[in-house]
Amino acid sequence: MVANDDNNALEPRRFGRYLLLERIGRGGMAEVFRARMFGPGGFTKECAIKKILPSLLDDEQFVSMFIDEARVTAMLTHSNIVQVLELGQLEGHLFIAMEFVWGKDLLDVLARCARRSRRIPRELVLFTMMELLKGLGHAHKARNHTGDAVGIVHRDVSPSNILLSYDGRVKVSDFGIAKSHIQSDKTEIGTQKGKMGYMSPEQVTGGQIDHRSDLFAASVIFFEMLTMSRLFKEKNDLDVMLKIRDVDIASDLKRLRNLPSDLCAIIERGLSRDPDDRFQTAEDYHDAIADFVRRADIRVGETRLSTFMQQVFADRLTEEKRRRADDPDSAEPFESIVSADEARFRFKDADGRIHGPMKLAMLDELLRSRPADASERVSDGEGDWSPIGEFRELARIPRPTPTPDPTVANPPPVAAQMAFREDAATRDVLEGADWEDLSLGRPDAPPAAARVRRPSRRRRSTPTPINQGSVTGRRAQCNPTLRRMTSRFGDPASSGTLDRLSAVRLAHDLAVRRCTGVLRIDDNADERAVYFANGLPVAVDTSVDDELLGAWLASRGIVEPGAVQVALRTSAEKDLRLGDAMVRLKLLAPHQLYHQLSDHIGVKLRALLFMRDAEWQWWPDATTETEPLPVEVTVDGQVIQGVSDRRRTSWLRSFYRPLARSVLERRLDNEALEGLQLSARGLRLVTSITPGMTVADVVHLFADKYRWTEAEVYRHLFLVTEFGIFRYEGERPLDLPG
Repeated sequence: MVANDDNNALEPRRFGRYLLLERIGRGGMAEVFRARMFGPGGFTKECAIKKILPSLLDDEQFVSMFIDEARVTAMLTHSNIVQVLELGQLEGHLFIAMEFVWGKDLLDVLARCARRSRRIPRELVLFTMMELLKGLGHAHKARNHTGDAVGIVHRDVSPSNILLSYDGRVKVSDFGIAKSHIQSDKTEIGTQKGKMGYMSPEQVTGGQIDHRSDLFAASVIFFEMLTMSRLFKEKNDLDVMLKIRDVDIASDLKRLRNLPSDLCAIIERGLSRDPDDRFQTAEDYHDAIADFVRRADIRVGETRLSTFMQQVFADRLTEEKRRRADDPDSAEPFESIVSADEARFRFKDADGRIHGPMKLAMLDELLRSRPADASERVSDGEGDWSPIGEFRELARIPRPTPTPDPTVANPPPVAAQMAFREDAATRDVLEGADWEDLSLGRPDAPPAAARVRRPSRRRRSTPTPINQGSVTGRRAQCNPTLRRMTSRFGDPASSGTLDRLSAVRLAHDLAVRRCTGVLRIDDNADERAVYFANGLPVAVDTSVDDELLGAWLASRGIVEPGAVQVALRTSAEKDLRLGDAMVRLKLLAPHQLYHQLSDHIGVKLRALLFMRDAEWQWWPDATTETEPLPVEVTVDGQVIQGVSDRRRTSWLRSFYRPLARSVLERRLDNEALEGLQLSARGLRLVTSITPGMTVADVVHLFADKYRWTEAEVYRHLFLVTEFGIFRYEGERPLDLPG
């Protein structure tokens, strides 16, 4: 790890056999210290200590990711990869000791050069890329102790994770979200990992990724080092995702026009949308650059990079040398951050999650890591929960300043919100979307005020084929969708009510069996129908006016209400779908329409999946009257997204209230679980349910013993029951004709 320029004032503190000298970084998961290890006979070694934040020690998923990082990186022994020295736990503190790289990360280098209107010399860009590819190549080919490939994919190859030392070495760091066969953590459906501007097309669309995704990210960095400008730069993350998905960079590649054509060809191949068109291995990519270097007779090496780094950061290097001169020779005189006091304190955070029991030193670390909240409580032993201010030893602990609420209309100036180091503003711009052509500086424009949305007024209307509809309308009084479907498809093949059966169970079963047909649900307030094609939802009809496409786009501020009315008239006059009319009127670009339609069908599908006390009918082999949408939406993905919404907690609680005494019976074996992609917590719940346990038993076990929040228990329990891993004793299996 490298030291940044934000010298977090820190008195040296002992941590086992290490002495923590200064905090050099802090993220959402861990903080990193420059440290020194001491041993017998005057032995000493500089290293970095990465310590998981105390507030996350009870979060199984974060702990699992932290351990996975150490396990993955420990397998990699290469001069271009930061080495892990130890994974340890010291009285509750989980930490990784790793190699300390005295230098800067590439993002710092780009920021400093941009600030000084200076480019990185081309030969150093080529050298950095070759060294980066050596490190990635080693990781991609890594094997375990039995010689089996472990399939490591970094997934976060970005400038902040490429370290350049003052002595000219290049190292890949931070395998915290790496994907490999040895991981204990599973990524939930619908989640994304990595920095947006450096993802591959398959990464942003949620597709299968392999090592070639890392090579795409490396190519983005290659382009940016040579041009000193961002490649995927748009106004918001949505547009960035769409640009990456389509690799819409024809105009951007013109910035390479001053480079040799054979070098441009290398970059363009690395940025191919189809992984099969890219370099297939890091070694192939490295050799292509090396061949160009030889043909162009370019001299590269560590010595030249070292000279460049020491010139660019001369002032910082002088200051860092001064600080190092004051490093102590022994850890003995310093106070330890771990103590022998009794683990007697418990801490309840603002969300009601309980941490502990823990020692006073651990509670001190936890409070220092999170902004104060008036609702926090502490318990000493088995005592009552009390405000933190009532404990004298805790009231004096300094707490971080809370992050300003982004919904505040007039937030304070950026400079008043946080303390910047010299290049921090430039670095933020580099990480964001406004880095362009060496014209970098502190952004002056304050964040836009958040939109205020009025509560939706839900009125009923005749369900309209997807992509069409009006902003207003009325629902006929005699179930028009049922009447229309019966007229078109005949009587439903199956029907029933949603009492103990959930719409999720119905839809999941249809998706797993790859059925084609239409499922209609009506609860006398809302009426909806979802069309399946080979198990995938391709269209959703709704009777709710505000969820019709035009009204929905207007409510999100994507298209003005007046423009929606114009598009509706155009669609009627030209016999077009509403979305096509909006594209023709240039209200939306085609790729924007695609993304909005994906979001729109997801919103309507989630509403259908969580309907209760309703009637349902199923028509197999029925197809929608309109052309299915080319969107990538899955039932299970929408279920997981739906239950993750905290607003569903009361819904889940009411769903399980009549099922509290129901005994759970295991239905699927471990092999069948792989396709469901449950999270680590979901798998833990599955393996903890023993024969004879009821729903109430499971809730009490995980809430009382494992201290999960009620929302977490219900969320994971819902997934494992409604995805069919467990069924209730005496329950008859679904038998839908497909």
